[in-house]
Parts: sequence; structure tokens; C-alpha cells
Amino acid sequence: MVGLGQRLTKIEEAITPPTPAVSPEEWQRRALVKEIERRACFIAGFEALAPTMDPEHVTFVMDELARRQKWNYDGIWVFDFHEANKLTRHAFSMSVAAAKGTWRGPFVLPAAVAVVWRDDPHVMANAEQCRDCGYSHPYHNGSRVVPNSGGNVTSVEPSYGYFDNCVVCGGPVGCLFYMHEHNGYPPLFPFDRIRVDEVRALLEASAEIVESDED
Repeated sequence: MVGLGQRLTKIEEAITPPTPAVSPEEWQRRALVKEIERRACFIAGFEALAPTMDPEHVTFVMDELARRQKWNYDGIWVFDFHEANKLTRHAFSMSVAAAKGTWRGPFVLPAAVAVVWRDDPHVMANAEQCRDCGYSHPYHNGSRVVPNSGGNVTSVEPSYGYFDNCVVCGGPVGCLFYMHEHNGYPPLFPFDRIRVDEVRALLEASAEIVESDED
């Protein structure tokens, strides 16, 4: 017997007008808006992150990003992170997170940390924390997903951290050390969103110029 809740749900579905289909033009417009926002966040965030990095690593990230761009299925020119170096992906995600106001702890990428991200294909983040400032240090992840096993994970080699002391403040580093010590997450990094708005406006203007040229 069908319950009352199920019957009410069917009645509601029957009287709810269908959501109108999104036109291809509107779909592409939404995809472009999303990509512009992502690029604006990266550019504004990386402007703040780059001064904390070794110039060689800044060049490495920018060169790889310049090479790894493509047209996606929506006809938008996007960054392609398939098989990108982990340093590039980490710098990108750090920059976007900071610009969106979600990065926690110090917003820096020192040379000693960047080298690990560049050279270790199995590096991971967010577990090894400084007890005092909460900076997330990279660690080597020894676990692997076994092929054709339904996503099962096995430990094929030891996992280990690279740093005993924080590269930012010198405090001790350990697994979720900050969270255990302070009973909470590291503080959010304060980022000035004004720069994001400025970059977005420039990118939107460039997109309009491209569209008018194509018309």
C-alpha cells in the first residue's frame, strides 16, 4: 500500500510545471561565467601567493598552465589539469581557495614545500599540520587504489611526512596537530575580494570583445 507521503509527493510532481530546458546559448553563457570566476580567483590569489614562492617555481606553474589549456565541451577555453604536475594543481587550488575566502592557515608556498609538491607524484595535503599556526605541510601517501578492485585502497609502502618543524613559524608538525591542540580548524586567511572583482571585470570585458569580434 502506498503511504500518504509517497502519494502527496506524486501529486506534487504532477502539478509542478516542468523546468524549462536551458538553451545551448544560455548553457554556454553560464559555463563562461563560471570559468571567468575561476580564472579571476586564480589570478587574484596567485598574485598574492607568488611573492612567497621561489621565482623558479612561479615560472614552472605559469609555464605549465600556459601549455595546459583547451576548448572544453561547452566551447570554453579552460585549464586542463589532466596529468598536470601536482605543484601546478596545488598552487592553483590554493590561489582559488584564498580568493574565495576558504583557505585556512598561512597563505604561503615556500621553496622547500614547493619542491615536494613538484617532485613527489603521490604527495598529499591537509593531514600534516603545524601545531602553532596550522600551516598544512605535504606528506607522502603510500596508499594506492588497486586496479579493477572496485576502488579498494591498499597500503603498498609507508606513508610519511617531510617536515618535523613548520616551514613558516618553526612549530612542531604532526598529523592534524593544530586541530587536536586547538580543538578546531586553523583560522581563515583574510583575502581582499576587491582584487577578484577587478580581475573579473577585466576578463568579462575581454570576453565581450571576443564575442563582438566573432559576430
